[in-house]
Amino acid sequence: MLGLHIIRGDNVAIVGLIDDELDNRLNLANIKAEPEEADLNVGTTLFTKADSCKECWSSESMALLTSRMILEDLLPSTSILVIDSNEFVTDLVEYFRLILEIVRQETHGKTKHITLLALTDLLGTEPLLAISAKWSFLGGYLHHAVLPIAKYAYYAGLIDFDSMATLLGLFDELKWFLRTNGQGWSKSLSVNLNLRVDIVENFEIQRIPLQPPIPKDECNNLIFIEDENADEKQTHCDLAIAMPFFDSITKPSAIAFPMKSCPLYNVEANSSSYLVMKFFVTAYKCLQQKNAKSESVQRFQNDFCGWIEEQIMPRLEDEKFYAAFGGVLRVRNTLKRLARPMITQRTKRHLNSSVYILFAP
Repeated sequence: MLGLHIIRGDNVAIVGLIDDELDNRLNLANIKAEPEEADLNVGTTLFTKADSCKECWSSESMALLTSRMILEDLLPSTSILVIDSNEFVTDLVEYFRLILEIVRQETHGKTKHITLLALTDLLGTEPLLAISAKWSFLGGYLHHAVLPIAKYAYYAGLIDFDSMATLLGLFDELKWFLRTNGQGWSKSLSVNLNLRVDIVENFEIQRIPLQPPIPKDECNNLIFIEDENADEKQTHCDLAIAMPFFDSITKPSAIAFPMKSCPLYNVEANSSSYLVMKFFVTAYKCLQQKNAKSESVQRFQNDFCGWIEEQIMPRLEDEKFYAAFGGVLRVRNTLKRLARPMITQRTKRHLNSSVYILFAP
């Protein structure tokens, strides 16, 4: 069982215990980071850099600092923060709320209501200071570690929109609670493939299954570019599909798809969740269903892969959450794997032709 501590003046008291089952699911036995790790330095909105020069500290401020120091040990290190399922998000939020509920119960009658947190400094009561530290640290922890990793998991197709909405809602609740916009918290962790290998290597990005074929009626809404000079007797046709485009490359808020109806979508809306991935699957299957030439399919794959690399990948580290980009890393991974057989075939043809030229009489 994991004890939960709270500061009361100069004393430390155990006020609650964490459930064993939740402990096991979140791997809380390894919750404390190694001493050399600095990934849990999440910053604060309760103190400023100027406070480090103060020579005299009040007992309330000391209690707040000590409380933060103890509470930091209750939060998982990013090395074990593998948000690879909706169940993990549920357990993590349950863990946060369980801690907060224990704090609420322990300080009942003095704090009145948790919304009085904005008056913490004015009231100067130790329980309020302890809650203030917890909410501040939780907010910084969400901003610094949980949200960036969760967004990566969403873009990798591992969690759904509801899980992200739960975490974002909790974060907004914390910001409102502290009457802050998050200034003072450490910057978000980078989950760039090259910068945070220790984090992303914990995630397995699955390839998208492109079978079975799509029903014909699902292709009716797509806009195809056909070759007007094509021979009607040909069994395979030359088709193309235009790439989606954003209203802004650097700060996109809307995305347009080559569709006959409802072509424009808000990139942040729930209704747009996993939209890029859904469009790719539909377009790819429709090209197959319409007997498009292999060159047409390859051109679509290359264009879509280039579009993702140029216009979506740079946006994945934005503070902004893009619902439409759900599963986009699965699309990227699928396109890379689809390209390998094509490269192999081209290499074989090149080698065969080279051998023929070398030994031709």
